[in-house]
Amino acid sequence: MKRSLSEKELIFCYFFVETGNLRKALSIAKIDDPEKNLPRLMSNKMILEQIAKNYENRRLNLGIKSELGYEKLAFNDVTDCVKLMFMKDINDFQTTNMNLFNISEIKRLKDGTMEIKFFDRIKALEKLQSIELNKVGNDLLSFYDAIKNAHSSSGDESEN
Repeated sequence: MKRSLSEKELIFCYFFVETGNLRKALSIAKIDDPEKNLPRLMSNKMILEQIAKNYENRRLNLGIKSELGYEKLAFNDVTDCVKLMFMKDINDFQTTNMNLFNISEIKRLKDGTMEIKFFDRIKALEKLQSIELNKVGNDLLSFYDAIKNAHSSSGDESEN
């Protein structure tokens, strides 16, 4: 019977991937005697597999988050940003509940005016298009590989 990882080991794996710091992961997981336990943990096949799995999940999540960020840059409402540009008294400025995601830079000039730079929506759209084209390309390659593998395996059967 295969043993499963303990809660402390799972926490260690998660925080090792999140922080990249072995000592911090050991501390957060409350694993005693790091000098003794670290070699045991890092030579455990199940731990290494869990770390690899966590890393892959983190990589996939990052891809999803970046795509959502580009969508937000491309399609987000800029009403609050425009309100900010026309505020009379900047000292009354309250960012709470304001959507300022599309702003890349704010400068207050010497004459008291404000300069606001926005992220480029066209570049965000181009990036989204590139992401989609890569997905379609990967899907087509997977489809091609499936056909190729099916053809190879059917050829092997005819030889038998």
